[in-house]
Amino acid sequence: MTLGKNLTHSFAQIACRAADNIGDQAVAGTPVDIERLVSNFTMDCIARLVFSMDVGTIENPNNEFAKMGNGFIQMWRLKNNGLLPN
Repeated sequence: MTLGKNLTHSFAQIACRAADNIGDQAVAGTPVDIERLVSNFTMDCIARLVFSMDVGTIENPNNEFAKMGNGFIQMWRLKNNGLLPN
């Protein structure tokens, strides 16, 4: 399999896990936090691409990788909104 096909397959697997997560929450009647889901999807894709790791932030949004990634995103937002000094 070529690199492009491997990445496409990997991203498709992660997308299926995200869809399953949405379905599970719908069946349970709980609201879906789309912003968090997209953030976790992105982190899972980056971890797979850069580190060749399956970190599973979609299934476990409170794992260490997700906490560090979300902390980075919060800092980035504060900086972009001018709430942190350059």
